[in-house]
Amino acid sequence: MAILDLQHTHKDFIKDILPYTCHGIFIDTSIMKALIEGFINWKFSKTKDYNYQNLNDIFTLLHLKNWNQFFITPHILTEICHHFYYDNKRNKRKDFCDMAKSVIPILKDITEEKEITKEELLNLIDLNKPVIELGNISIFVAVDNIIKKTDKIAILSNNNRFTERYENHPNIMIIDYNRTILDLQQK
Repeated sequence: MAILDLQHTHKDFIKDILPYTCHGIFIDTSIMKALIEGFINWKFSKTKDYNYQNLNDIFTLLHLKNWNQFFITPHILTEICHHFYYDNKRNKRKDFCDMAKSVIPILKDITEEKEITKEELLNLIDLNKPVIELGNISIFVAVDNIIKKTDKIAILSNNNRFTERYENHPNIMIIDYNRTILDLQQK
């Protein structure tokens, strides 16, 4: 299936996109981080966040209305919680507890893919050029496990490693954040 292409290939949502998104969409750490950052900026600073608005535009395009339509892995959850606590010294803010009370329900609603073993993670690390990003590696494992069952799945990412790995797989649709935003702006 390859990469979502709104300009040329994937013009019919029901026929071209829904078969890949109906079971949910994996989101990588960078997308999840942009989502949480934008939500916090909107709710607590009353400022518009460009990436957050772009994500909302993508969610509208994909008819996503509930957080449980997204998949993350425990490794992504760990990375997001770390970023949430430490980025911008947020943990020192007086309203940090209120922020956590706003974000935790979102994290609770997102579906967690747990069938990931240590062995599967370690086997995907290229020892000749080790890139140890457990969040991304855990998505590789989870997606590989899903497509073994021949289910179709989508991945929303801002990371070329997903495109490189899955762009020619018939059961995976890569929703490249930057490309999709450009396509939406040209409509």
